[in-house]
Amino acid sequence: SGETVGYCKKAITYDEYVADLRTSMVQRIRWSCGHVQNARAYGRRLYSKAFWNSVSCRDNAMLILIPWISLLSLIPFFGGIAIVGLAVPYPLYLVFAAFMVWLGTSLVALIAVIISRGDVRGHLKGILTFALFIITWLPLMIAAIFMKGVEWTPIRHGEQH
Repeated sequence: SGETVGYCKKAITYDEYVADLRTSMVQRIRWSCGHVQNARAYGRRLYSKAFWNSVSCRDNAMLILIPWISLLSLIPFFGGIAIVGLAVPYPLYLVFAAFMVWLGTSLVALIAVIISRGDVRGHLKGILTFALFIITWLPLMIAAIFMKGVEWTPIRHGEQH
């Protein structure tokens, strides 16, 4: 169509966030369906270049694989329930697993804030609730694998920050 995508040194971008969990989930299912659609349309060519000579292809290949990686991540979780459930009471295992998910995701969020030289205190609420964001995304990514697509609807955003 004669259009190109490129880098613009003087570009200004604004980081916006959605106003509520429901809107966030609508947005994330769209993103996840986009990952799946891209993987189906371009995956074969992308993966053939990714492992031979292109760092950007490797990066994009990993990005569009996220829904399938999420699906595979359930195997050790349910395998752990089966194995640990024999030695540890099931409710205790679930509490421990939930704590470990929260701890791991909170550490990832904390590291991201520190690396980007952000204000940890100013981002504390986001750091501590990042697990909720990830946990609510997991079923959306898995559902996207089996969906035919998603109808685009406008997303209402909150104030810019």
